[in-house]
Amino acid sequence: MTMHPDIKTRWLDALRSGTYHQTRTRLRQGKRYCVFGVLCDLSLQEPSPWQWRYIHREGWHFGHFRNTPPYTVYNWWAGIPEHDYQTLLILNDDRATFAQLADWIDEHL
Repeated sequence: MTMHPDIKTRWLDALRSGTYHQTRTRLRQGKRYCVFGVLCDLSLQEPSPWQWRYIHREGWHFGHFRNTPPYTVYNWWAGIPEHDYQTLLILNDDRATFAQLADWIDEHL
């Protein structure tokens, strides 16, 4: 499995744009997103059963997911293999910047 090229391009552009500000351990915290929070946000540009929703005292959820994206977004929609998904989660939470993550995605996916 390889990542879908058009989604990869949009994701790289978003990560490098400066439009998104980064967070760790959650898909979204206020106006900050993790690497997969950005991907989830991009998935909303197409018909999607998901949406962002704010739950008092819990924060932002994508559908009912708070810390990790739905499998249908990262695997089925974007075409990201499980082992690369795990690597990106670790890199994001270990303080890789969006620019560094974009370089990794560009090279490995």
